[in-house]
Amino acid sequence: MGIFDFFKGKKDKSSDLEQGSNSEQKIIKKLYPNLNGIDFGDVFTTAKGDSPEKFFNSDIDGKWYFSVQNFAMIFKSFSNINYKKDISNLLKENNLDQNSMVEETDHDYWQGNGFKIETPKMPGINLVIITNERVTHKDAVALQSLDKLKKVNIEWVNGIQNVYEGSDALKRFNLSKDLVNIPLLFLEPDTEYILIHNRASNVSKEIINNIIKLNGGLNNFKKLNDQEGWENLYAGDLFIIGYLPQHQTVRLNRNR
Repeated sequence: MGIFDFFKGKKDKSSDLEQGSNSEQKIIKKLYPNLNGIDFGDVFTTAKGDSPEKFFNSDIDGKWYFSVQNFAMIFKSFSNINYKKDISNLLKENNLDQNSMVEETDHDYWQGNGFKIETPKMPGINLVIITNERVTHKDAVALQSLDKLKKVNIEWVNGIQNVYEGSDALKRFNLSKDLVNIPLLFLEPDTEYILIHNRASNVSKEIINNIIKLNGGLNNFKKLNDQEGWENLYAGDLFIIGYLPQHQTVRLNRNR
């Protein structure tokens, strides 16, 4: 039984369960063996809310919670007065330099040993999320299909079963609401490319890794230095693939 099934089963069996059981807490600790500054015995597993804002902001200055959304995470919401102080303490406990922060479009983070301490850019919410990107929910990185779109055939990428006509899709559907993780093909006079929209950069980079695996693996690709506007950029014989954080999309450019 996988980590996701384990926690799903526990929640289904007892809706009143608040604090994680000893078994759950041991599993969480195994996911974060090098994380300091958190008492895993007090990590809870039942954050609730019918929106991201309510889910993440339901217990300000309260408990740490564990969840698997796009990937494994421990998170806590803070008041304005405690936010910076508690981040500073957490960094100190993990021997991380405050100035080593990496800025991205939707969040900033500090890279720890097997985890990241992230501060999402969510208006009105002071949130710290500690992520383990090695544990990613399979649904978050799975490419999706939509039978209402016009399907097209391509021969320059392996492993993507459903690719759709991009211009038609954008005319009829909302990108962020309806077209997440759906490969869209665009044809221009001098270029041909596929876009896969996903707001989460961590998930998008995992999508890139999966596509590379399906096209011969890293031995068939060269890691390029990140160019302006690009992250996680790789070049293969048939296409170049990378993430565009400003546009929140994975992009594959066909080599001509």
